[in-house]
Amino acid sequence: TRRGLTLAARIAPGPRSALMTALSALTYDEPGVYLYPEASLHVTVQSLVQVQDDAQPLLALRADFLDAVRPVLRRSPPFGLVCWGLTGSRDAVLLQGYPTDEALDHLRASLQAALKRAGLAQALDDRFEVAIAHATVARYRAPLRNPARFAACLDAHRQTGFGAMTVTEVEAVDTDWFMTPRLARVCERFHLRG
Repeated sequence: TRRGLTLAARIAPGPRSALMTALSALTYDEPGVYLYPEASLHVTVQSLVQVQDDAQPLLALRADFLDAVRPVLRRSPPFGLVCWGLTGSRDAVLLQGYPTDEALDHLRASLQAALKRAGLAQALDDRFEVAIAHATVARYRAPLRNPARFAACLDAHRQTGFGAMTVTEVEAVDTDWFMTPRLARVCERFHLRG
């Protein structure tokens, strides 16, 4: 079973409610689309161990990962996100999140530096720099019944403002690919205080 360790920020109630309304319209009569449950919706702050089939050797180092990131998270300030628009990829529907300042970028850079100092850099995915704060909100499990309607609905929400939020808590979650509530385990909660 695919597992990983992720630092996640949950989507706040206001944006989450507006998002779920849009998603119910988007996925109406599309049984091949897996809609993430509200409890699973999150923005990945930093993946500590990529979700993968062979993650167990790295997950055995869970305490080391948490020891490395704990001081960074304890001294980091809250950060703001604007949840603005839905976009589609080949595999999923994403909520676009935009940081309101540089705090999230600084937090990610500090977390990556701490992991490197702790000798845990092998787990970092450095193929690309993460500059936004998206949330995967739906995945395609089967071909769409009505791709034209789905695309039109998705396009109608490309510029929808779902609301803003201030992230004051980050969770370290041992999880599967979908952050399935019954399979996800919160290892630790970190309050951002700055």
